[in-house]
Amino acid sequence: ENKETTIIDGRNWRVIYVRDDWINISGFTVQNCGNTTGDAGIYITSSNNTISNNIIMLNNWTGIWMLGHNSNYNTISDNIVFNSRIGIGVSSGAYNIISNNNISHQIEGVRLASSSNNTVIGNN
Repeated sequence: ENKETTIIDGRNWRVIYVRDDWINISGFTVQNCGNTTGDAGIYITSSNNTISNNIIMLNNWTGIWMLGHNSNYNTISDNIVFNSRIGIGVSSGAYNIISNNNISHQIEGVRLASSSNNTVIGNN
């Protein structure tokens, strides 16, 4: 897909909700989630997923959010994430890799809460 022209517009709440393992999301613009806790452009509650080469923008709460003890071993890489409250967040997840993302115009770039053994490297 072409991330500049393939747009998924949530117009509120969660735009993409990943509940299954081994999902790959690449080549999209994901925008306009809601503005309450838990809303996200991409919301992940599962493991071994890859989110790469996307534009995640204009999400009122969080660009990409991994939540729960089952959100492990995910790879978030090479995305452009901007104009959200939190760029990328992990809560209670482990062994996730957040790398080489361009994160800008957030209140918080990357948030790790109640999480362990996550790798955050090479993000701007």
